[in-house]
Amino acid sequence: MASEERTAERIPPQAVDVERAVLGAMLIEREAVPKSIEVLEEDYFYLDAHRKIFSAIMALFDRSEPADSQTIVEELRKRKELEAIGGASYLAELATEVATAANVEYHAKIVSEKALLRKMITLSTQIATECYEASQGVDDLIDQAEQRIFNLSSKRLSKGFEPLSAVLHDTFESIEQSHQREGMVSGVSTGYDELDELTSGLQPSDLVIVAGRPSMGKCVSFDTDIPDPATGEMVTAQELYHRHRANLLTLRSDLKLASTHPSAFIDDGIKPVFRVRTATGREIETTASHPFLTISESDGTATWMPLKYLRVGDRIGVPRVLPCFGKLRIPEERIKVLAYLITDGNLTDTNPRFTNSNVRVMEDFVSSVEKFGGVKGVFERDHNRVPTLRVTSIERSPEEIQAFAGRLETEIGRSKWTQRGLAIAAGLSPSSVYHYVNGRALPTEETFEKLCSVLKADREAWGELPRRRNEITEWLKELGVMGKSALEKTIPSFVFRLSKDLLALFINRLFACDGSAYINQTGSYGISFSSSSRKLIRQLQHLLLRFGVISKVREKRIKYAGECRTAYELSFHNAENVIRFARGIGIFGKEEVLDQIVRSAKQKKKAYTYDTVPKAFWKRVISEKERAGIFWKTVGERRGLTRAKDATPKTYKNIRRETLKMYGETLDSREIIRMAGSDLFWDRVTSIEYVGEKQVYDLTVPGTHNFVANDFIVHNTAFALCVARNAAVEHKVPVGIFSLEMANHQLAQRLLCSEARVDAHRLRIGRLPDEDWAQLSRSVGRLAEAPIFIDDSPSLSAMEIRAKARRLQSEHGIGMVIVDYLQLMRGSGRVENRQQEISQISRALKALAKELNVPVIAVSQLSRAVETRGGDRRPMLSDLRESGAIEQDADVVMFIYREERYNPDTEQKGIAEVIIGKQRNGPIGTVKLTWINEYARFENPVFRREEPF
Repeated sequence: MASEERTAERIPPQAVDVERAVLGAMLIEREAVPKSIEVLEEDYFYLDAHRKIFSAIMALFDRSEPADSQTIVEELRKRKELEAIGGASYLAELATEVATAANVEYHAKIVSEKALLRKMITLSTQIATECYEASQGVDDLIDQAEQRIFNLSSKRLSKGFEPLSAVLHDTFESIEQSHQREGMVSGVSTGYDELDELTSGLQPSDLVIVAGRPSMGKCVSFDTDIPDPATGEMVTAQELYHRHRANLLTLRSDLKLASTHPSAFIDDGIKPVFRVRTATGREIETTASHPFLTISESDGTATWMPLKYLRVGDRIGVPRVLPCFGKLRIPEERIKVLAYLITDGNLTDTNPRFTNSNVRVMEDFVSSVEKFGGVKGVFERDHNRVPTLRVTSIERSPEEIQAFAGRLETEIGRSKWTQRGLAIAAGLSPSSVYHYVNGRALPTEETFEKLCSVLKADREAWGELPRRRNEITEWLKELGVMGKSALEKTIPSFVFRLSKDLLALFINRLFACDGSAYINQTGSYGISFSSSSRKLIRQLQHLLLRFGVISKVREKRIKYAGECRTAYELSFHNAENVIRFARGIGIFGKEEVLDQIVRSAKQKKKAYTYDTVPKAFWKRVISEKERAGIFWKTVGERRGLTRAKDATPKTYKNIRRETLKMYGETLDSREIIRMAGSDLFWDRVTSIEYVGEKQVYDLTVPGTHNFVANDFIVHNTAFALCVARNAAVEHKVPVGIFSLEMANHQLAQRLLCSEARVDAHRLRIGRLPDEDWAQLSRSVGRLAEAPIFIDDSPSLSAMEIRAKARRLQSEHGIGMVIVDYLQLMRGSGRVENRQQEISQISRALKALAKELNVPVIAVSQLSRAVETRGGDRRPMLSDLRESGAIEQDADVVMFIYREERYNPDTEQKGIAEVIIGKQRNGPIGTVKLTWINEYARFENPVFRREEPF
């Protein structure tokens, strides 16, 4: 009896009846076949007959043929296995035993579990035998045993030889998937666009070495206008790059604009460029990866979003005021004359002409012209036309003209030229010379130069011609305005450098001619300005923004000289802008109507405004209310509202600034008050269009990492840690970090500072500004949700890292492993020297990558040869510290290089190069990233997500 019990105990785990139920279900219902195949393999069946039947069913399924009793009988007959399984009658018996296939998945799981138990018994016997033999070291035996059990638990049994046909099948499927992705990242994204383009992401089974010396840590089109807050000057991005010095406007963390200086000027070469246009008519051309400030739909926070992710209708933060005025002062009459002639002036003739029907404006123009001296205005009388004044020079007296004629006659006689001969020699008509000699006309300066040349007379001895130069004409030529048609007119560059009062005067006189101020009987009002020059309209829109006046630009079609033309209108209607314009600028000759508009604007308690905050920000208001722990009824009472429902946010509407400010004060929220009083206008994107490839530049701005360009705000860790953050936070890829150098709280602090963009040094010394705390809190939430796992055990061996990584893989399914850093690891067993130990470690890490089928990033130090090498100090493969085996085992080797480490005066400050020195299955090359030292953070220098919109 005891012998029979021991025999029963030794029967391997099995469930033959359940196996029959699974096969029967597969015979009677086609849908049961794929469900079973997902769980079972051929050798999971205990009986050999069942294995043969399952194999036949799988063969039919692969050929997309029906798997029933008849087809399986034929398949087994072809294989000459029909009798071995018990004949056709056994198959019929299997089919009739099962009434339904509803439980096939449950039954398949039982078969699978029994098979795993049998395999575990076999594996345990092998391990026991190897332990008795003791042919290997204890560490190696433990490592092998753990690896076998891990493979078994993850259902990835060690494989022996495989037929090439099977390998080719899997390979071809992989190629098809890559083709379908069309260049997309196939591995784990690093978060850096150009790096992903070179590597297609970090590939499964790859060992990636990131090497550097210790402590090493957005683009706009070339013609983008960037204002200088110190001088008011407008400078293009290309000009700034060549100057390598600049004053910029940047948006601080308190959402106010301030002056700053870039730390680096970057030539990013020729890139695909897209034009972004907004509802107000602002335009800017950037690369697709360039960030714009938006309000997150998920939590209402202000977030930098790459252009490639923006869509028409999104609202982006742009300046609502540009506090930049110059100090240049010139006589007021010049300012007035220029403004008048740019608007109602004809500048294509020899002399400027000014046409205007407003008597006060015409008198002001005449008075300003006379102050130049040497010029005068001559009215061109035409009763059928609007009064026109031609600006000409003032000639000398008749006596002076006669004196000139007599002197010319004397010179001709002295030279023995005849008047006719002189005229021919000088290329003039004889009648012209006759009129000059007889005091009937005066030559131009150019003609007089020719006469002096032929007569060989001393030009300087003659002095000034009786006719004076037209000072206004010459000045307009110097400014590049003279000769321009209405379509070509622009505002000269010096105007942007004017002091605030003179700039206001210039805009005032522009509106006096081509501006309009109106108010109708219903009380509706508005101010506008029209021009056929698109550039002039955009320039004027920018200048108004310096006074805090937000205007819109729209195109319209007008009839002119019998044909249709495109014209542009700049306008603003809301009370705040109208009042600000009236107080700071005004319109000469239209003061009365402007006063009426201001009175009407002040009388309206809640006038229309498009200067609102996106409705997504209500999420922050609600969050702040919950933080305060109060009800909306309490909020309403504090605001003095009689009904509680009036305090409940209307989350379907955009938020007026005054409303937002009241909520901020009621909830005592600095964040809300800061947004309500920010220097941001939330403009709506109306179009994004590809405009071709252009030269692009970027500016690195320390601290804030953004600057104002074309009236937009545009944006500009250690490395392995940044890659971990990008993979886990952005793509939800679980990452295991073995930090052999830093404690886990130090690593977390570095991640937090990088994520929140908070100065790490200030955080360490406890001098963090209040406004950074909110950013820290939000970043804690984002990082807490990221699947990042940290092990800070010191001096781990390769075997210990493999064991911990296996366990992490089985529990969380990690997609990437990072080891920081390789030189702090220990080898296994005895080795003769450190180089052999490093070789052993690198091989172990490569084996780990293959075993887990995930990329393994190992941080490595470079040798000091880099420091002592003269000339170019960019790292090379030979600089890998302690062993050339690292180079051999690695699939990818990346070097981090920053020029400013070796040359503090370099123009490449804030720039890091990621040099791919080796890539087994791809190209090598260099990628430039922005390095933000305060946050220990690497960023894309441009929005390289060059996807089609």
